Amino acid sequence: MLVVGFHIFGNGRVSGGIDIFLAITGFLAVPSLYRRSIAGGGFIPLMSRFGGLARRLLVPLVPVLVFIAVVGALILPVAVQPQLFVELRASALFAENIELVRSQLSYDAAGPETSALQHLWSTSIQVQFHILMPFVFMLLTVPLVKTQRDPRRALTIFLSIVTIGSFIYAWWNQGIDQQANYFSSVARLWELTLPGILGLTVSQFKLSDVMRACLTWLGLLMIFSTGFIFDGATVFPGPQALLPVGGLILFLTGGKSYTRWGADNIAQIAPIKFLADVSYSLYLWHWPVIIFYLNYFAKPKLLLLDALIVFTTSLVLGAIGKKLFENRVASLEILKNNRIAVFVAIVVMLTGAGVFHWRAHAAESQTERLSTQYEDSIGDVKYPGAKVLTEGIEVEPEHPIPDPDLASTTLPDAYAFAPGNSDKFDSCTLRGNSTRTFPTTCEFGADDAQKTVVLTGGSHVGQWWAPFEDMAREYNWKLILMERGMCQLGLDQDIYEPELDVSEYCVEWNRQAVEMIRDEIRPDLVVTLGTSLQFRTPETVRESQIAAWEALDGIPLLLLRDNPVFTEDPIECLEQRANLDDPNTFGECTYNRADYKYDEKYDHASPDDHPINSYYLDTSDIFTADDKFPPVIGNILVWRNSHHVTDVYAKTTRDYFEDALEDFMPELLK
Repeated sequence: MLVVGFHIFGNGRVSGGIDIFLAITGFLAVPSLYRRSIAGGGFIPLMSRFGGLARRLLVPLVPVLVFIAVVGALILPVAVQPQLFVELRASALFAENIELVRSQLSYDAAGPETSALQHLWSTSIQVQFHILMPFVFMLLTVPLVKTQRDPRRALTIFLSIVTIGSFIYAWWNQGIDQQANYFSSVARLWELTLPGILGLTVSQFKLSDVMRACLTWLGLLMIFSTGFIFDGATVFPGPQALLPVGGLILFLTGGKSYTRWGADNIAQIAPIKFLADVSYSLYLWHWPVIIFYLNYFAKPKLLLLDALIVFTTSLVLGAIGKKLFENRVASLEILKNNRIAVFVAIVVMLTGAGVFHWRAHAAESQTERLSTQYEDSIGDVKYPGAKVLTEGIEVEPEHPIPDPDLASTTLPDAYAFAPGNSDKFDSCTLRGNSTRTFPTTCEFGADDAQKTVVLTGGSHVGQWWAPFEDMAREYNWKLILMERGMCQLGLDQDIYEPELDVSEYCVEWNRQAVEMIRDEIRPDLVVTLGTSLQFRTPETVRESQIAAWEALDGIPLLLLRDNPVFTEDPIECLEQRANLDDPNTFGECTYNRADYKYDEKYDHASPDDHPINSYYLDTSDIFTADDKFPPVIGNILVWRNSHHVTDVYAKTTRDYFEDALEDFMPELLK
């Protein structure tokens, strides 16, 4: 309930509820395995164990996966459906956490672009634990029970070693790759084994009723305070997760307090008992309901009324899931036979995975087919894009490209590159919520190229990769992109602009990036932002930017004007309120330039605080018409989201950037 409450009413914030969910799993599973091993002479009856697992966890999950597959195919953009079905395949095999790491997806707050299956990473870890631990236990319990020795002490020592190892790994990996750390089975293991140790030993505790009651209240306070103290996505399962997990341990240690005022009495309140009863099905249903609601109604987040609608819908579906699937289907006579239950589970999982695998490939083929329909048209007489503004080309209206469903996936080619300066990481760019601070490079061109150009300063620079890649190919440059999302190039932002609350990881990444550019790469040109509209603040040149330019030690700078951050997604606006075949309907999705905090003093003229070794380029020229930001220019969709241009549109801007280089550094064009 804690998880659902924060997800729906807290904009998807991580509350520590999942950590508690895993901890309860360990607390219940470990002593259960111990008792079964004692009763079985050290052996654990696997069919009984796995049959119960299939009835308890798989049966309620199947209708949720079917629902996500059907509704997702109907309302989600074509471009995201391949990933949707890949994740459905992984979820059917209880490997969603592994897929999220493989796909380099981070745990995101609830939004229309967030995965509808993201929440199933924890169920996957739970099932992985349930499958693995019986075999691990038997390695210890069989020889001990056979010699008539109680394995409790050996299990406690073993689980303690595992707990310490997993905890240290989670702590260490938190500073290396928190994005993957959050979903890691290894990093999460201590959250299951530490409460498991308590489950083995709690019966030996002798506590007074008053002490038990106090422990329950202290534990409950720790649990409920977690979501207000930490954003768990950025720190769990590191040491900070000791707050919710430790709180649960105190609550469980208190157990039944035998007092009227103990917090354990809350569990006897009728609505709480009902919510606890439907909690698993409610958890399974609530997240896809949130995501599909946001997508269908084109909302960036849930407002109060939206949250109430989503909560009510999720509660109804959760109650149906509990009564129909957890109670009735799971209790069918045929599934009471554990061997049959395990066989059916394997068939359902493999069949489901196969169907979703096929559907993922079909969706990928459909996406590629739609993409190839416009690739050859980019920049021709019907689809000139930015050339309408830069060269005054007139064009008759056509159905714009790319298809809106594909717009969000029209990303720079470099985003798919492996790092050019490291073998440790899969991606050369970093998301804004990553804890990694080492600047990896996306590289294009030969190592022996005569000229080197670096693009850096966040995604508002990286979005222009296409025109620079085209020039690098013709003029034999080595082109390097150094990008961290939500991290504009600057030094000491925490000192110069503390009010922006720039991530400490961004600050450190920038420090290392500037040193790498200045001392190792030594490029002929650095392309970065020359003004800043970051976090929708009024346009300015920041002190941290000036500090970074000075630290680059005279390297020539092409400084680009920052682009606006709209209050809505132009693509969603077009889909909801316009007819793409009629430009006269684009008005509601055309925004006034004056509303987006541009400062007139940065129009065309180079600001006074720009260094003498720089050239200022007012990029607003290539997406502004009549003091407005139209969603379509030259029959091409300009924006792929609220603040990035489509790669299709960027490809039509080469002449614009090349003209600037001809003025500033003509030697690069030889």
